Order: sequence, then C-alpha cells, then structure tokens
Amino acid sequence: MRWTRLARLVRARPVVVFLVALAILVPPALAVTQTRVTYDVLSELPASSDSVVGYRKLAGHFDRGQVSPVFVVIQGKDSLWTAQSFRAINDVTIALQKVPGVATVRSLTQPTGGVFSPEDLQAAGVGDLAAFPDRLQEGADGVGKVIGGLGRIKDGLARMRDKLPALEKGLNEAAAGIAKMRDGIRQMREGVTTMRGGLTEAADGLSKPGADNDLADQADAAATSLKGALRTSKLDPKVKEAYARLTGRLFDDSPAKNDPAVKQYADAGGLPGLLRTISSGLHRAIDGLGKLDDGLEQIDGGLAKLGPGLQDGSEGVASTVTGVVRMIDGLDQIVPGLQRLRTGLAEGAARVRSAGIGDIVSAGNLGLTPNLVDSIPGLRDKLSFFISKDERTTRLFVTLAQEPYSATSLDAVTLMRQQAGFAMNKTPLAGAPVLATGSAAFFDDIRTLSTNDFKTIIIAVLIGIFIVLALLLRSIIAPTYLIFTVLLSLLATLGLTTLVFQIIGGQPGVAWWLPPFLFVMLVALGADYNIFLMSRIREEARVHTTADATARGLALTGHVITSAGLILAGTFGALLFAPLRSLQQYGFAVTVGILLDTFVVRSLLVPSIAVMLGRHNWWPSRRARAA
Repeated sequence: MRWTRLARLVRARPVVVFLVALAILVPPALAVTQTRVTYDVLSELPASSDSVVGYRKLAGHFDRGQVSPVFVVIQGKDSLWTAQSFRAINDVTIALQKVPGVATVRSLTQPTGGVFSPEDLQAAGVGDLAAFPDRLQEGADGVGKVIGGLGRIKDGLARMRDKLPALEKGLNEAAAGIAKMRDGIRQMREGVTTMRGGLTEAADGLSKPGADNDLADQADAAATSLKGALRTSKLDPKVKEAYARLTGRLFDDSPAKNDPAVKQYADAGGLPGLLRTISSGLHRAIDGLGKLDDGLEQIDGGLAKLGPGLQDGSEGVASTVTGVVRMIDGLDQIVPGLQRLRTGLAEGAARVRSAGIGDIVSAGNLGLTPNLVDSIPGLRDKLSFFISKDERTTRLFVTLAQEPYSATSLDAVTLMRQQAGFAMNKTPLAGAPVLATGSAAFFDDIRTLSTNDFKTIIIAVLIGIFIVLALLLRSIIAPTYLIFTVLLSLLATLGLTTLVFQIIGGQPGVAWWLPPFLFVMLVALGADYNIFLMSRIREEARVHTTADATARGLALTGHVITSAGLILAGTFGALLFAPLRSLQQYGFAVTVGILLDTFVVRSLLVPSIAVMLGRHNWWPSRRARAA
C-alpha cells in the first residue's frame, strides 16, 4: 500500500517530487568539489602496526622525505665519465633542486646534496673559489721559492763536498801523528824505567844499615890523619873546614869554634849528613819518576783511544762526502720536477681564469668534474653509489620536503621528470630517458594512470549502458536521463563520503581507488534497478499512458527493488568494521549509494522525470507518437 501511495503522489505531483529528489542529491553532490584523493596507504593501517610504528620513529628523527626518497635514473648511450656529461648531470641536479617540494638532491657531481655557493664554501673553511686561480698562481710562486731554496742548499752541499776531503786528509795525518807520539812516549817510559832502576840502586846503597857508621869511622880516621899531618896547621881555617866536612865536629880547643863557615859544616852533620840528604832526595826522585811514568801511561792510553777515533772520523767524513754527493744528485732530480710543477700551476691558473671559474662559483652551481674526482684518491670508488659499473647509467638521490604520499610530493615527481628533460637539452645527454622510481614516483604513476583510465572507463561504461538501455527501451531520451540520474547519485554518494571522512573525520582524503570502483559499482547497480523499473513501465505503457504506466511500474517493482537494495546495502555495510580505512570508506560509499539509488533515484527522481516527459520518454520509437 505504501508503494501505491508513493506512486499516486509521483503521478499527481511529479514536479514537486523531482525538486525534492534534487534537494536530497544536489547538496551532497556539491561537496565533491572538496574531495581530495590520497595515496597514503600507510595511514590506512592500524597505528599499532610494526610498519607504522617504525615509520613514525624514523619520521621523528629524520625528514619524512628521507624515509622514502625518489631516485631519478638517467641512462646515456656512452660513458658518462666525461666533462660534458658531468656538466649535464650537474645542470639536472640544479634543475631538480628548484622544483617545489624537493628538499635536497644528491648526485654524481654533488654527492653531499646542495650546490656549492661561495658562502657555503667559506663556512666550510674552503674559502672563496673565485680566488682559486690566484691560489694556483701563489702555489706556482711558492714552488719557485722552494726551487731557489733548494738551489742554495745544493751550493752549500757542494762546498761541503769540496771541503770534506781536506778534513779527511787532516784526520788521517792526525792519526799518524798520534801513532808517532805513542812511540815517543813508549821510549820516554823506557828511559824513566832505567832512571828509576839506577836511582833505586843508589838510594838502596846509601840506605844500607851501618853505612853512616862506616862513613863516620872513615871520617874520624881521615881526621886523625889530618890532625897528625897538620898539627902545625890545625888552626888553619881551611883545615878546620875540611875536618868539619868529614866529621861534622869542630875542634874543641879551636879559637875559631864559632866561625860561621866552620859552624855551618858542623851543623849540617858533615859528610854523613850530606849523604843522608842525598839518599832522601833520591827516594823523592824515584817517586817522581814513578808518577811521571803513570802520567805517560795515561797519556798513552788517551792517545790509544784518540787514534782510532780520528781514524773513524776520517771514515765518517768519507761517508759524509758520499752522502753529500747523493743528496746533490737527488736535488738534481727533484728540481726539474718542481720546475715542471711550477709551470703546470701557472698554466692551470691561466686556464682557470680563461674558463671563468669566478662566474661559475658566483652562480652557485659548481659541481665535481672527472679530473677533480680522479685527483682525489678513493673518491671515484665512493661515487659508485651514483654511477653504474659500465659508467652509462647514473642516479640522483632526491629527498622530498614532505611525505612521499602527499599531493605536493607527487606533483614534484611530475615536475622532476619534465625539468630533468629540459636541463639535458643541447647536452650530450639530450634525449636520454629520464626515469623516476620510489614510493612517490610509484603513486604518481598510479595517479596518472588512474586519472587517464578513469576518464576512459567513464566514457566506455556510459556508452555501453546507453546502448543497452537504448536497445532495451527503444528510446534515446530515457537512457539519457537515466544515465544522468546515475551520475547524480554517484556524485552525491562521493560528496557524502567526503563530508563524513574528510571534512568531519579529518582524514587526508578518500582512497585513490575509491572513485573508479565506486563508479563501476553504482553505475552497474543503478542501471540494473533502472532497467527493472523502466522495463516494467514500458510494458505497462502498452495499454496505459506513460504517466499511469509509471505509477503502476513503481508500485509493482518497489518492494522487490527495495528488498534487493537493502540486502546489498547491508552486505557492503559490513565493510564499515574493516580495520583498513579505505575499506571503511568503500563500505560506507557503496552502502549510501545503494540506499540513495533505491529510495531517492529509483523511487522519486526517475519516476518523476518519466511522468513529466510523458510519451517523449520513448522517442524516437512509434510509442512516442501515440496519443
């Protein structure tokens, strides 16, 4: 009974029903203008998933673009290890750095990322590269000073070479003199030994026991004889002196007892005292000769050490002469090399000036060159990260400023492909394929393909459904507005999904695959339900007017189509409880779309349009001309 009352209402007031249906569908359809498509598959997973937790940890410590970078691959026909190819790669690097959404670009010519501006080089302690030619010239001047210093060193060594032989000769002569001195000392020691032997014997003879008494007795005998022989002259001073010398005594009765000269001999002890004095002097002389021999022995020992030392010194001087000669020969080899280095630096400074290195640096686009790489040991191996083994393929490591799934990152990938191609124009790499890979590049391709294919799908599906409806209904008008109602239902469904999940729910957008899937699903279901309804109306139109046929068709098919729609909507509604966000969106969209199509489009919009058009529904068939 309810469907009958609804059918009568549509029959009686088709315009009102039409406007009500539009009021229900148009506002949410307008929300489609706010629909954003997201490719962030990571956000669809539960926050507790391992991959999500790991990604958030990395994103908390590094730029999000570094977590999933983009690789731009350039493949040349020949080796890229040339100055022209390096310059082209550097141009591509600079072009990519200017793309919005790109944070850094690392390449074969700029492996650290970012161009080398004068300020960067100054901050890094490298200095102003604009003054690089001056530094080369200063290096050449410095090498010239080194050459001059080495020349002076060579002159000094030459003088040493000339003087050292005389020193060697003097040392040899000194060694020979030392040998002669040692011979002289040996002879002196032999004479000292002989002298000591004679003096020792004399001293020993004087020192024998009783020697003094014998001398005294002999002196007394001589004195007695002297007294007897010279009695008449005992007062003679000379006799007294001789007597005193022999005995050491004076005549007691001599009036000249106190004569100083006579007394001096007596006080000295006479001849015995003199002999004792001589014996004592001999012993001291023997001791002195012993010390002299010891001194000569020490001198001989010192000369024994000095002689070999002088000989060694002579040999050392000879070795020094040999070393000096070798040093002079080495300098003769070094100086020509330094002269070539000086010439090379001067020529390099001139060439760098002519190349305009200052303009390159001031433009901030200085990159590595093959010569610079080859001049630094080990650098070429480290750059293998950017170039293949055959040196024909290179890759650029691009870090994005935002997450790789964002629209800005996808747009950046599209621009990177274009800008890389433009930068290689008029270079050896012109026309070389530019390929981009990575998460952002992957979803950029999906976006491009899905956008282009979606248009193709829409056109193909609509044409196919229009042909089927036209053949089934024998009309062009009815299929046209039926397709319009399906599209309006699709837009309203997509708008409600955007409103619920994106605007109210705060999600970044709807899943990228939702619009095409939703279109296929709703167009197919809408076409099915419209076929059920319009086929019934066409059958009823054989015996009734189009308005009455529409009312009868709506009343007769309402409960069947509604039941099918409710069952199908309930089935897809189960996806609202899926763990993935995209499945929730899809379940909501299909459920709402089926309900809108069941209760608004098929129940209100399509019947009201059919009633308003009347017999024109069936144009150009004969039924459109019937009364």
